[in-house]
Amino acid sequence: MPSYSLTKKGNSPYYFVRFRTAHPEIPGKFVQHTKSTRATNKKEADIKAAAIIQAAESEAGAGDKKSREIYTLVQEAADMAANGTLNEINARNLISQIYGISTGEKLETYTVREWCVRFMTQKEAEIKAGTIENYQKALIPFLDWLGERADNPLSTLTRDTVEDFRTHLLGHLSPSTCNVRMSKLSTCFRAAVPSKIPTNPAANLTNAKLPTGQEKLPFTEDEVRMILAAANDRWTGMVLMAVYAGTSMIDAAKMTWEQVDLAGQRITYRRTKKGKDGEPIWIPMHDRLAEWFMERAGDHGGPVFGAFRDKVVNRNVVPSVQFNKLVDRAGVDVPYYTAPDGRKVRRKTFHSLRHLANSAMANAGVAPDIRMELMGHSSAASNKTYTHLKWETLADAVSKLPSLDEEEEGK
Repeated sequence: MPSYSLTKKGNSPYYFVRFRTAHPEIPGKFVQHTKSTRATNKKEADIKAAAIIQAAESEAGAGDKKSREIYTLVQEAADMAANGTLNEINARNLISQIYGISTGEKLETYTVREWCVRFMTQKEAEIKAGTIENYQKALIPFLDWLGERADNPLSTLTRDTVEDFRTHLLGHLSPSTCNVRMSKLSTCFRAAVPSKIPTNPAANLTNAKLPTGQEKLPFTEDEVRMILAAANDRWTGMVLMAVYAGTSMIDAAKMTWEQVDLAGQRITYRRTKKGKDGEPIWIPMHDRLAEWFMERAGDHGGPVFGAFRDKVVNRNVVPSVQFNKLVDRAGVDVPYYTAPDGRKVRRKTFHSLRHLANSAMANAGVAPDIRMELMGHSSAASNKTYTHLKWETLADAVSKLPSLDEEEEGK
């Protein structure tokens, strides 16, 4: 029963009961009542007041047991708000009770820690071990950094807190690694929207960028010629694929002969990004790369680079280390910078070959949208806007890349 008061009005001998009931049409609103008990004795007025209130509640739609219980809780919340004692814990408790009365089920609530652990447990059954490890590298340090705050309700997690954690990470991680960790956090909290929290506190964070002097640099054409001169056959093919097809090291290593169309002069593959295969990419084959493939093509299928593919895919080898040794043997001068954790980081890596390809096309006047299509830089959504590009246009763009033949040295 809601709270009420007994008062007398003017010269009337009767007690009047003052109370309020839920508005029949406007949720969260109340209707104030003042009714005569027709009793001159306060004790008798108390008894009659209970009957008057029950009748008013029934008329307002709060007559059944469930509704009366819910109404009582709403009244309790209103009273707490009025006297300044309604805090988050009380509000959540009241909402949980109302939900339980209404549905007969317990309202699921999570702390930050509980949600992160639940998310990681679900992911373990859904994705590869290597990918779940990436989530663990993001979520476990986040919970450790939060400390006792990890046991606060998930809904109390703010964007400011997430941004503070990113600042913490940038103190000992590279911006690119930090961006990956924050992306995993965002995926975790996005899974809680909207059933557990209204918005994702880690959504749409601006990517951290490398300070000046730490950006990746492209190889020059002369440096690529030096690398090719020092490379064995496998690395020659890998380098040519990065320069002329824009492939990453992993995508080059995974290439199979079934993806190489010598008659149509094209390569087809799905670019691997963040552990996932993306949309198919069709790349026109540059004459220099086509020549390398033609000299090695046979009747056999399977991986272009043989057993090396399985070693890379299964992480039995670290191809970046082998490539860096090749670059050093070739005599290429590679600049370094010192990472926050003290590591020496090379500013020219295998990925720099993709930088060369993109820069060379830009310098040759290839339009940005065509370069994005060829390099696979666009998102799936933006990629659809480029589907009108003709094959001849793409092939012409690839033909503008330098041939890197040895006789061009010194030009």
